[in-house]
Parts: sequence; structure tokens; C-alpha cells
Amino acid sequence: MSPAALSVDNFSLMRGQLLLCHQWQMRLQAGQCVHLAGANGCGKTSFFQAVTGLLQPEQGDVYWHGQALAKAGNAVRRQWHYCTHDNALKEALSVTENALLAARLCRVSVTDNFLEEALQEMQLVFLADTPVLQLSQGQKRRASLLRLKLVPRPVWLLDEPFNALDEAGRHQLAHWMNRHCEKGGSVLFTSHFAWPGHLKVNHQVVFGKPGGEA
Repeated sequence: MSPAALSVDNFSLMRGQLLLCHQWQMRLQAGQCVHLAGANGCGKTSFFQAVTGLLQPEQGDVYWHGQALAKAGNAVRRQWHYCTHDNALKEALSVTENALLAARLCRVSVTDNFLEEALQEMQLVFLADTPVLQLSQGQKRRASLLRLKLVPRPVWLLDEPFNALDEAGRHQLAHWMNRHCEKGGSVLFTSHFAWPGHLKVNHQVVFGKPGGEA
């Protein structure tokens, strides 16, 4: 069997004096969409931060196609999307300006037609030139998710991506997640609410639970 696209082995993580997980393991294969489950405050966000290099685990390592990231450096992590609770938008800039800025920071060239397609799919065309400061929370969430389509990355780490989205936004995000996995990409996401029924989730992993899978 080929190595998982993304995995953790013998993974232990602390938050202050609290042990979040101990010698835990998790596998995310190419083409899979996996739900990372767990109660509020159990450490799922801290786990995402550890995977992306923002926190240091007490033990264990993160592996990318079998290679330990402790040796590979941060260059590999730049191949992933990590979408947090924070929308990471500059509020003085418009929706379009934010989208193009995200692409430029990732050294990706975006055509006008491709940007228009993304704006249409997220129902943001009529807000394309509107400063983010004037948007609702749901509209801001849609604007922040544009980077998933505009900037190709093999792994999506999505922390509560459906928050603040209405039914149409949730439907479109689920479609993007499905399409990403169909093309060989991988998605690890958290959600405390029911996701759209057409989202193709391969399985659920409970954070910190021995054996991982629910």
C-alpha cells in the first residue's frame, strides 16, 4: 500500500497542562474526504495548528507521502490549504482584490474568466468590488473560500468550513470538496453540524481516540 498523502504517527499534543492526544495516529489518503470529529474544546483546532507547523507536538511527527516533515521543512506545508475560523481577509480591500492577493501570495496567476467562474459559483459576482468590511459574515466566509478554487493545493485542512454559510453556500462548498477529491486531492474537515447530503465523506476520525476511526 502506498503511503498516505498526510498522516500522523505516535502523536502527542499538549495545550498548556492539558494532554489533548497521546500516541495518536491518523491517515488521510489521496482522494479521501475525512471528517475529524470531537467535542468542543477537545483540541481539533490545536491539531490543525500542529499539522501546519504553528504548534509543536510533544511527540510524533507529521508525514507527507511517508516523509517526515521535521526533515522536509515548511516548503511541503505550502502545498496545503489551511482554512481557519478566521476568514483571513483584508477588510479594506474588495472581494476581488482579496482573492487576487491570495493568489499572488501563492504565486498563482488567475485569469479573469477563472475568477469570474469562482465568483459566480460562490454567488459573489454582484459583490466583487465591495469592500469586505461591508459584507455579512456569510458573505465573508464565501469570499475567504474562493482561494480553494483559485489556488490549486493537494490537501485542504478545513476547520468548521460550513460555519456562517447559508444552504446555497454549503451546497457549493460541498461540491468543491467532492470535485477536489475526485481529482485526487484530500480533505480533512471539522463540523459540528450536519453537512450537505451530497458531500462524499469516506469516513470519520475521532480526534484523540485510540484507533482513530469512529
